[in-house]
Amino acid sequence: MHISEDFIIYFENNLPYLIDVKNKEEFCIHDKSYFEAILKYLQNGSLDAKIRSEFLENNLIVKQKIKSISKYNNKVADLFHQASNNILKSFSDMDRLEFAENYLMASISLKENPLPNQNYSVEYSEDELVHLPEPTKEKYNKQSLFEVLDRRKTIREFYSHTVETQQLSDLLFTCFGYFHRHKDNETEEYGVFKRRTSPSGGCLQSIDAYLVIFDVADIAPGIYRYDAENHILCKERDGITYDELKDLLIGQFFGDNSSFGIFLAGNLEVFTWKYKTLRNYRVSFMEAGHFSQTLQLCVIAENLNCWISGAFNDTKIEEYLNIRNKRVIPMFYVAIGKGKYKRMNRIMTEKRNELNLV
Repeated sequence: MHISEDFIIYFENNLPYLIDVKNKEEFCIHDKSYFEAILKYLQNGSLDAKIRSEFLENNLIVKQKIKSISKYNNKVADLFHQASNNILKSFSDMDRLEFAENYLMASISLKENPLPNQNYSVEYSEDELVHLPEPTKEKYNKQSLFEVLDRRKTIREFYSHTVETQQLSDLLFTCFGYFHRHKDNETEEYGVFKRRTSPSGGCLQSIDAYLVIFDVADIAPGIYRYDAENHILCKERDGITYDELKDLLIGQFFGDNSSFGIFLAGNLEVFTWKYKTLRNYRVSFMEAGHFSQTLQLCVIAENLNCWISGAFNDTKIEEYLNIRNKRVIPMFYVAIGKGKYKRMNRIMTEKRNELNLV
C-alpha cells in the first residue's frame, strides 16, 4: 500500500484540506483522527480498518504505486498541471445543440453579477492623468506583416533615445486599445465586452498595461497604468532608476537605457468573474503571451527595439505597481527603446571572451 502522490495538503483556519489533483476532489478533515491516522501510517504503515477502507475508497492510499513521467521535472509544477487537466471533460459528451444551449445558459447566468469596472481613471486626480494624443495608423499600413516578423528580435542593449508621445499613443492604442469602437456595428455586437487586437479568454480583456517611463517626450518619468477606456495614462508613482528596474528584474540589466517598459499584468478580478476553475491560470498566461507578441510586432513597426522577460521579483513589482492589495498579478515585462540589433549585451560578450566561452 502507498500514500497516493496525487494529493496536496493545505491548511486554512487551522483545518487541513486534501486536494485530489487527479480526480478533482477536495476534502476538509474536520475529524483530527483522520489526520493523525495519516501521520501514523507514514510512521509505521498501520491503519484502523474503517479508516483504511475510507482512504482506499477515496484514493488517498493505493494498492500499487503508478509510475508517471514528470512533465516539468518539478513535482509542484507537475501537480498543478495535473490539477488543471481535463477540467471540462463532461462537455465532450454533448451534441452540438446541447453544447450550444449549455454555453448560452452559462453566459446568461453571468449577467446576475456585473462585469467588474475597468474604467480606472475615476480613481485618480486630474494632475495624475496624462491625456494621450489621438492615435494614428498610417505607419502600420505601410509595412507588410512579413517585414515586421522578419525584423522582430530580442535585443539586450539599449542606448539613450527619446520616444515621441505620438509613438507611445499609437503603440498603446494598437496593442491595448478598444478596436471595436472604430468599426461599424461592433460596439453593439460586443455589448459590455470589448475587442482588442489580441485574443482574450472570454473577451474579458483581463491584461492591464503598466508603463515604466524613463524617456518619453512630454511625459514625466514614472509608473503609469494605461486606461484603454479613455486612452489616458494614470500615474501610480514617481519615476524609478535603472538600478531599481534591475532589482525588480532579479539582476537583469538588459533594460538599462530603455525609453520605457511595459509590465503586462493579469486582472484576476475580471478574469475569474467568468472562469473559476484551475484551468483559468493557463488561459491567463496564454493571453499575456498573445499581448506580448502583438506588442513586440508593433514596437518593430514603430522602428524601435525590445527586450522581454518573465523573470522578476513578483512581490516587489506588486509594490511598485501599487497592486499589492488588488487581485492583479505581474506576468511579463517588455522593455522598449532604441538599441543595438544584437542578441548579446556588450558586458556579456566581454565576460564570455574573458572566460574563453564559446
